Amino acid sequence: MIYRAAQRVGDRRGLPPDWLNDGVKGFLPGPDPGATVLFDRPGLAVRIASPRYLFAMKVLAARVERDEDDIQLLYKLCGFRSVEEALDHVQSLYPHQPIPPKAHYLLQELFPPAADNK
Repeated sequence: MIYRAAQRVGDRRGLPPDWLNDGVKGFLPGPDPGATVLFDRPGLAVRIASPRYLFAMKVLAARVERDEDDIQLLYKLCGFRSVEEALDHVQSLYPHQPIPPKAHYLLQELFPPAADNK
């Protein structure tokens, strides 16, 4: 039912047939306690992920040219004071998944120690 509705919306808006991508669910670390409920009715709940949740997912993916701006904005919105604090947060959401070295390097490049306390 949801996919049929999404197809109708996509058809009306000129979107590609696969515009509603639920593939991200495999990367979700679990429930987001900070999510904002946008819509909640029997059979359908729509939530907006919190900045801390999005930050963790984007850091773990570490897509350098694609997510740098998002990571910088989310870092500030989350109020992190250091790269170590940010990495600790990511690890707390993904306790059984090692944070890839490229994620460490990306955060260190985006937030060098002199910029950590800004």
